[in-house]
Amino acid sequence: MSSKIVSYVEGLGLPFSRSEALQSRLVKDTQLLDHLSDQGFSHNARNELACKLLQEALGDAAVEIPHNGAKAGGSLRLAHCPRAVLSSQLQHKMYPEPSNYQPLSNQICHPQRRSLAHPGRSSIDQSGILIDLQRLNQVTVSNDRSVAILGPGERWGDVYKALDPYGVSVIGGRIILHIGVGGLIIGGGFFHLSGQYGMAADNVKDFHVVLADGTITDANAKENSDLFWALKGGGANFGIVDRFDCYTLPVHRVWRQVGTYKVEQAPALHESFAKWQETGASDVKATVALILGVETATVGLTYSESVDDQPASFAPFKDIPPLSYAIPPANGTVLELIQILGGSFANSPTKDQNPLGSYGVENVTKLKAVSRKYDPQQIFQKLQNNGFLLSKSVAPPPSSI
Repeated sequence: MSSKIVSYVEGLGLPFSRSEALQSRLVKDTQLLDHLSDQGFSHNARNELACKLLQEALGDAAVEIPHNGAKAGGSLRLAHCPRAVLSSQLQHKMYPEPSNYQPLSNQICHPQRRSLAHPGRSSIDQSGILIDLQRLNQVTVSNDRSVAILGPGERWGDVYKALDPYGVSVIGGRIILHIGVGGLIIGGGFFHLSGQYGMAADNVKDFHVVLADGTITDANAKENSDLFWALKGGGANFGIVDRFDCYTLPVHRVWRQVGTYKVEQAPALHESFAKWQETGASDVKATVALILGVETATVGLTYSESVDDQPASFAPFKDIPPLSYAIPPANGTVLELIQILGGSFANSPTKDQNPLGSYGVENVTKLKAVSRKYDPQQIFQKLQNNGFLLSKSVAPPPSSI
């Protein structure tokens, strides 16, 4: 047996019995020998070999390879690998690392931001490996109900359904069927109660992260605190988060109202919104959503506790009569709020925007330093298919105004 193949397979960190079995199956694999001998290798051939090795190591249940050019998720030759790099039980590396480090795949994608519809942001548009996180969809609550443990593949609607019986909530997504846990949190995450409790990322106690070299680590206020900071809005630039430990909120019931108005009332609504910002926004329990359409306008009012009447902080809107109430003024649970109110996904800039660059020169510089520290080979910058990558982000100069 080739010593190169033996060394390569041993570097995967598999259990001994599985390592021996894999070595015996790969002993005559000329493609792998060519790769390890630095022979010329095409883009498609390298990705095909990477998918085959993943399937050999993990089994058919973990790795799916569409055959005969069939498309999966809009891409050719995908490998869906929900446990290839994320399961703490497997403990093997995302990229096998022989002495001469050469990642096999030319392209990867791990769509933590599951609702992002921009081409290439959450899929592979050419031959490559797609890491699918959908099976990591756990929702558990600590014994004292102070922490909710969430998998990145869960949907926020199911999170709120799971938390409702415990009488607690978390800062999360506002559209119940379309937003995944992972993408919203690492992108910041705005919610109906963010005025009082901050963004979703502000409420993470611990990120459980798989780094580019396969290391599994935690990032929190005491351990890897720089990575903890960077993951709060820095996106998929540092690793794959396979678990979020989030602080719960002592909020179960809230007051809410949604009114529909004539478009001719838009100027008055604008004036009321400006007045609310001056006089009512200091009440952190109050949130106002103003949506202007072609034919109607909508105003949503949310207060993060049960009250008997409309809170005084919403007084600027009290004298503008709505055409109708989409949601009459009343108290209800957070679960009911997101089911009937919904909202907009604040983590959805257009594909030609530069959200990371808007953080400013100092923060972008710090984010890039954290990226180089935890991903020295810059795997997530070089091989990740697309998205808002630090390698593409340039902070604009400070305004002179």
